[in-house]
Amino acid sequence: MNKEFLTDQVSNLLFRAGFSVSDRCYVRPRSFDLAARRGGVLLILKILSNIDGLNEKTAVEIRRLARYLSGNPLLVGEKTRDHGLEGGVVYFRYGVPTVSFSTLADWIVEDIPPPRLRRPRGALRQDRRPPPEEAQAG
Repeated sequence: MNKEFLTDQVSNLLFRAGFSVSDRCYVRPRSFDLAARRGGVLLILKILSNIDGLNEKTAVEIRRLARYLSGNPLLVGEKTRDHGLEGGVVYFRYGVPTVSFSTLADWIVEDIPPPRLRRPRGALRQDRRPPPEEAQAG
């Protein structure tokens, strides 16, 4: 899946799940691609087919923007250089939570939080975090 198609898929998913979704951000430099709001939850999304394409500078910008807007940064992708992203896992790239499209769909539409968290060094642990709305309210 290329970035444009993946961005369309994410935008449509969020819209169907009741989010108000922004137009794509095409302004350069572009630290995020979409913003989406549902209730008190604001997601600032970066979408990349290969999540290794996120550099540290962009990650800092998206985290800073999310903090200023009281939102949540989120990277959605399909793979790394070496392998595809597993479903049900939250990865982190430079401190930005990162999920596959299927994990996002489960979390946002089906209300199934990702059960696992994977740190950059590969350590794996159970993580029963609530969906974004509950995390924001708590």
